[in-house]
Amino acid sequence: MARPSRINALERITLQAPPGTEEGLTWFYRDILELTPDSVVTGAGLLCFRSAGVELRIEIRPHARVERLRRRAVIAVPSLPAVAAVLAKQGIAFHPTRGLCWSDQRLALLDPGGNRIELKQQWPEGLFGAAPSRWNPADSNAPFGGKRAEKSQKSR
Repeated sequence: MARPSRINALERITLQAPPGTEEGLTWFYRDILELTPDSVVTGAGLLCFRSAGVELRIEIRPHARVERLRRRAVIAVPSLPAVAAVLAKQGIAFHPTRGLCWSDQRLALLDPGGNRIELKQQWPEGLFGAAPSRWNPADSNAPFGGKRAEKSQKSR
């Protein structure tokens, strides 16, 4: 995969998984999704992966609270068809879904620890137009203030 996968979150995501799943979780998140393991934080009872400054922590607990029905994480991948092929080859069940528009393509599945996650197609930047970096009140398209508001106030 050309670009790395990206965890879609504002801050750290914490999941729980039962003992004995560490090897499968490491294989899944590191080798399949290509997230970077954080060896500084990873230790006994904790797996940690990073992507674009966001941290995914998996606590290994004997009585882990595993979320099989509720989505716990969304990870954007560079090629959803490539990941789907790998998952199918490995015998990992997944369910393709779509969001509100045709470009919002996802795979819903359970990670090796049993948590429900979604993998989302990550489109190249600029494919559907430039993404706005931040709202600028001086922008002429701004809903409040900006050049348009100044023009309407002058005409009054």
